[in-house]
Amino acid sequence: MSDLDILHRFSDTGPPDSVVVLVRHAKAGSRNQWDGPDDLRPLSGTGREQARQLAALLPLFGPDRLASAPPVRCRATIAPVAESSGLPVADEPLLGEEGYWDDRAAGLARFREIAAQPGVSLVCSQGGVIPDVVGALTGKNDPSSRKASTWVLGFTAGRLRTWDYYSHPTA
Repeated sequence: MSDLDILHRFSDTGPPDSVVVLVRHAKAGSRNQWDGPDDLRPLSGTGREQARQLAALLPLFGPDRLASAPPVRCRATIAPVAESSGLPVADEPLLGEEGYWDDRAAGLARFREIAAQPGVSLVCSQGGVIPDVVGALTGKNDPSSRKASTWVLGFTAGRLRTWDYYSHPTA
């Protein structure tokens, strides 16, 4: 997308009232080599590097608040942003795979509540949730959701107006 395309899009839509920066957790350790509960599975070495890269990218969006699905790997992915910004990380069980799929309607409703808050909300979730949320909002079939990828969703008056996908933290 060229700078001119971006300017045209901005002039057509105007600035959003709110933005949700939706991040998929970074790479975690192998499920096969982890004996504990899956929610406690930590980031791998690659995942810690991805979290470090995200810590350089995500503050550029100017988050006003941070939230995370329950798994340790989600919270660890945005922990460097929380540390550098001093913002607390709110727990969002309805945006984790277990809570979301137990009550999809409640999960989508909670996401919309977050999106209705003015400013920028940074939310870290999982690969089993993000494609469904983004698909429900955009109408896209099977949207991408690589580990450590980011969707930036802009809302005006509660309606999704813009969306961009960053497949890699250094994209």
